[in-house]
Amino acid sequence: MGFDFELILAIAFLVTGVVWVYDRIVYLPKRKLALAEMTPEARNAISKDVKQTLAPDA
Repeated sequence: MGFDFELILAIAFLVTGVVWVYDRIVYLPKRKLALAEMTPEARNAISKDVKQTLAPDA
């Protein structure tokens, strides 16, 4: 049985792409909503880097 490294890379690429799309469609809106619903004090307590990580477009 041969070891097909290119096939493994292609499968890994497809799997990570599907996970990324699922994150953008399902989880990103939820993270944006969670940030929007925070009190101003809580929002100010979070660093700008963390906010950018949680919701890049917000």
